[in-house]
Amino acid sequence: MNLIQLQNDLKDTLRRAAHELFDVELEQIAMEVPPRTELGDLAFPIAFELAKQIKQKTGEKRAPRTIAEALKAKLDAINSGNRVEVAGAGYLNVFFDRPGLLSALTAISTGTAESIEARKLMVEHTSVNPNKAAHIGHVRNSVIGDTFVRI
Repeated sequence: MNLIQLQNDLKDTLRRAAHELFDVELEQIAMEVPPRTELGDLAFPIAFELAKQIKQKTGEKRAPRTIAEALKAKLDAINSGNRVEVAGAGYLNVFFDRPGLLSALTAISTGTAESIEARKLMVEHTSVNPNKAAHIGHVRNSVIGDTFVRI
């Protein structure tokens, strides 16, 4: 599991929760990175969009914060290991399970993860112009390219 998959899973879970709780289909779900780490790893302002769509659909006004609290309860019931908090007027702040995420990323980087597929990649990084004299910049690019491949 990588971070993009984790973000997409969270978006899909929020999309399903919005449909189950409020009978609203969301095409896109906005996601933001909070300005400070104390506010979480990701922030979803989904409650504001849901409040707008619920009002358009039913004419009923709902506070974004109460919508966010209902979504939080739904996410807590799933218990994916991530902590969810409601902040401000209706933001859903998600705090990743850092030890679990670190162990998953370590397993991927060391090659012990089950989901790793063996595949070859070609990295083209240095091409010295044969019509010009070689200089130190060509060596630098070769070293950077070789280092990148070994990482």
